[in-house]
This record gives sequence, C-alpha cells and structure tokens, in this order.
Amino acid sequence: MNSHLQIIVVDDDHDDKQLFQFALKEAGGENPTEFFDDGMQLLQFLDSSGVNNIGIILLDLNTPVMDGRETLKRLKDNHDWKKIPVIIFSTSDSPEDIRLSYISGAAAYIIKPLGFSKLVEIARAIKIFWFESAILPNR
Repeated sequence: MNSHLQIIVVDDDHDDKQLFQFALKEAGGENPTEFFDDGMQLLQFLDSSGVNNIGIILLDLNTPVMDGRETLKRLKDNHDWKKIPVIIFSTSDSPEDIRLSYISGAAAYIIKPLGFSKLVEIARAIKIFWFESAILPNR
C-alpha cells in the first residue's frame, strides 16, 4: 500500500479540482493530494520540494502559463522527475493529443468524464491500480 504517496493534480479549473478531490474521498483515497493551476507552479514545487513522496501526477493539457504538453516534456526531460508516472487527465479526445501524450512519456490518458459517479469510478481505479497494485519506483 502506497497511501503515504502524494497525488499531484495540475488543473486550472477550480470546479474540476474540487470534484476530483471529492471523488478521491468517495473512492476511499487516503493519499495526500496537492493541487496546482499550471505546469509552472508544479515545476517550481518540484524544484523546491523534491519528488520523494510523489506517487503520480494527474495533468490537464489545457492550462495557462505552461500547458500540460510542455509540462509533460519538461518532466520527462528531467533526470529526477522522469520516473514519476504522469496521467493525462483532459477533456480533449483528440487522437493527436492522445498520441503525442504517449510519445512524450505519459503513463496513461484519461478523458475527463461527465458525471460525478463516473469520476468516482476513475478515482477508485487510479487508487487501486497506482497505489495498491503497481509498484512505484524509489526516488
């Protein structure tokens, strides 16, 4: 069990962040969760805090300042950050966004669902797979 590892969510939509936080709680998530509005805030946090307690990053593609595409590239180009699994969590269903996300190193691509119950299912699946089943690398 990796309940001590953080979930990082990068999304500029306040409502989406709040709904995801509620969905994680509903799904039984015990992991500490940190929220950022854009990739630049995330990278500044990683620079100052390190990566020891980060389990996964959920990254929206369409954020201001530094979008998810550029953020993913910078994460995967950095020796210390590239081992962190990044899940793209976006409204975009563009085949090109999906293809480029995987090429750039995304561990998964999830299209944001319509409806809270589906969001809870996704949060539960993330919890079960990434924090109960998968073995994450030591950093």
